[in-house]
Amino acid sequence: MQLKLLLLGASIAFCAAIWHLLCIIGGPSWFEFARAPQEIIDSAKQGTWLAPVSAVLIATLMFICSLYALSAIHVIRQLPLLKTALIVITSLCLIRASIVIPYLIQFGFDMWEFIAAIVWFFVGLCYLIGTVEILNNLRKESNCA
Repeated sequence: MQLKLLLLGASIAFCAAIWHLLCIIGGPSWFEFARAPQEIIDSAKQGTWLAPVSAVLIATLMFICSLYALSAIHVIRQLPLLKTALIVITSLCLIRASIVIPYLIQFGFDMWEFIAAIVWFFVGLCYLIGTVEILNNLRKESNCA
């Protein structure tokens, strides 16, 4: 069950990465819809490199998150620093989810931010539960050896 959660988390991160890349194709209105920072929206409108490079950078990070989850459940070969990466990814997802609280206090309720926080909290839980399972399995294997 826990390994399926890692696969689900990887799938959501993969879809989010694709979404960021689609913003490049969709243009300024897609960056606006995605609530990109104003500098990124302005870059998309002006045709400068900041918007597409930023979108590619974020998409790359999300793809890497997906790859580490797939590596943990043995869909692809084991990547270096697997345990560390899973812990960092889990932490980042949960931190991303938690920033909604000060955001809502400062700016008021925003449905997009609220939904994004719920999604990243869910992804963080998927990675957390899956990572705990992986670490427990590794502990059991090392105790048996």
